[in-house]
Amino acid sequence: MKLIRCRYHERIFWAEEGEREALVLPAAPYLGGELTGERVPLEEVALLAPCEASKIVAVGKNYLEHIQEMRQDFGDAAPEKPVLFLKPSTCISGPGDKITYPAFSKRVDYEGELA
Repeated sequence: MKLIRCRYHERIFWAEEGEREALVLPAAPYLGGELTGERVPLEEVALLAPCEASKIVAVGKNYLEHIQEMRQDFGDAAPEKPVLFLKPSTCISGPGDKITYPAFSKRVDYEGELA
């Protein structure tokens, strides 16, 4: 079973991915959503990020390789305590979404965050 979160027309919902159809759930699977019997064509849905986070709490400089990269580029030392920062839920992107870098960016690191 493959669960997906998707948009069909203006409606956003969770579904089970079928071979050619999205099998609609009335609620998120972690809230007990079970199949409704409603089906929509899979080719007509847009896949969304599989989360509904209200905020993202991220940890920076939390592994040695990244600390060494930052030190090389910026002369930063390893932090004594974890570096926490927040990201808004609007920064969550879905599969295949375009990522736009701010024009003022001097360095953008490729990494994922759990939300």
